[in-house]
Amino acid sequence: MRKHLLLLLTAGLLGLVLVPAAAAKTRVVRHGQSIQAAINAAHPGDTILVRPGTYRESLQISKDRITLRANGVTLRPPSTGNSLCDQMNGGTLTGICIVGTVLASPAAPPTVQRQVRNVHVTGIKVSGFSSDGVFIFGSNGASLTNVQLLHNGGYGVFSNTSTRTTYSHDLAQGNGDAGFYIGDSPNARATIKNDRSLNNKGQGVLMRDASNGTVTNVVAKGNCAGMIVLADAPGPATHWTLRHNTVIKNNRACAGDPANGEPPFSGIGIGLSGAANTTVTGNVVTSNRAGHPSFISGGILVIKGPGGTAPQHDKVSRNTARHNTPFDVFWDHTGTATFSHNRCGKSSPSGLCH
Repeated sequence: MRKHLLLLLTAGLLGLVLVPAAAAKTRVVRHGQSIQAAINAAHPGDTILVRPGTYRESLQISKDRITLRANGVTLRPPSTGNSLCDQMNGGTLTGICIVGTVLASPAAPPTVQRQVRNVHVTGIKVSGFSSDGVFIFGSNGASLTNVQLLHNGGYGVFSNTSTRTTYSHDLAQGNGDAGFYIGDSPNARATIKNDRSLNNKGQGVLMRDASNGTVTNVVAKGNCAGMIVLADAPGPATHWTLRHNTVIKNNRACAGDPANGEPPFSGIGIGLSGAANTTVTGNVVTSNRAGHPSFISGGILVIKGPGGTAPQHDKVSRNTARHNTPFDVFWDHTGTATFSHNRCGKSSPSGLCH
């Protein structure tokens, strides 16, 4: 993630071209035609309907109320990319770049001048890009629905400094970092529901320094960690609800990032690391075990953040946690948390299972 922000600092002014209001229309893209050309020609409110086929493009959407709708469509990397994300990433390619108007300066973090609003992507497979499958920055109301994010070199989907991001009925599998990411969004109001995050080289779902959102009916399996709510110092990461998710065998090895203070990790089910006012309820968390080096492992973990931020007012209730090692439920005694009606075998401290 830091890589993206540093690159944004050198990106300059990312501008939108404002166009007069026009009646919404559907623009059809047939195999052999350019999806990006249709996006460039579109007006806010238009739908880009992509016919089946494989398209070798790296796309950018910076106009409001654009819907990209596909069925039987695979987006693969071209030989070179022209999107803003591609320019920022030193030659690596991003599948779909959804970005608002951002002012960047070498002396300060990027500032969102204007959010791009209500961009919707549905039904497309984004596969094999050397960077992220989808990158979202400076957005309000972006959504992915029935999108497959497969074997990309970075995140499956990465949303940063954005509001009301929704991931629904998507699949993130085999990506080089977390499958689904929400970060640096103090009022994220994010919705992650009915998704699958499988065998990614990172977390299944990562919520970092972001607040206000829900994760429901998500399957996280075969990652290094299933779901993490993370507050770096000073954070915050607060007011999340993780409900009715299935978190199984997230035992892959991740080396972490020692240069940025991230240790190796593996075998983590659900982790609240410096999280506050977060509810974990009705989840099934099983067989998360570190078979590789890891700073911690287990089923449901409530611990202080890497910068020392203590968890506050977290609630862990009515979960089923079994066959996790060394503990099904673990609290490091920092901050405040309540545990009730959890069906589990072994906890630390004792008494958190019923």
